[in-house]
Amino acid sequence: MANTLNKLNVARHQLGTALDLFIKDRDPVAVQCLACGGSALIDAIASSQNIRTFSTHPSTEAVLTETRQFRN
Repeated sequence: MANTLNKLNVARHQLGTALDLFIKDRDPVAVQCLACGGSALIDAIASSQNIRTFSTHPSTEAVLTETRQFRN
C-alpha cells in the first residue's frame, strides 16, 4: 500500500528521518533542516485547525528563559 503524500505524512517522514540521522550521529545540517521543516509543517497544520503546539505553549518560554540564563 502506497503512502499518501499530504502535509502530515510529509512532516512525519521529515521528523522521523531527522531523528534517525540524529541517533546515528549523522549529518547535523540535514538533521536540523529536516527537523525544522517537519516542525514548521506541524505548526501550520495545527494553526489551521486552531490547535496549540508545543512551540506556542506558555511553559516553553519559561524553559527557554531558564536555558538562556545558564547558557549566557
